[in-house]
Amino acid sequence: MLNIVFILVSAALISWLEFPRMIREGERREIWGFSVLLLIGIGLSLAQSFMTEIPTPLIWIAMIIKPFSDLLSAMGLIQ
Repeated sequence: MLNIVFILVSAALISWLEFPRMIREGERREIWGFSVLLLIGIGLSLAQSFMTEIPTPLIWIAMIIKPFSDLLSAMGLIQ
């Protein structure tokens, strides 16, 4: 529970520090990009605090590359 509060307070503090400057300077694209990345970061942090393990993208990459690697091994191009 304390982790969740810490994550949300940190995100609020970061937003409180950054948004006024971006609004004042009229940086609309930066506001959208900042918001999207901050929400992704908050979501991943909350998911990690709720669950014990989050699967990495490396697992998906390995599943995609494995058949190609097997093919190259069968052809004798790699060991």
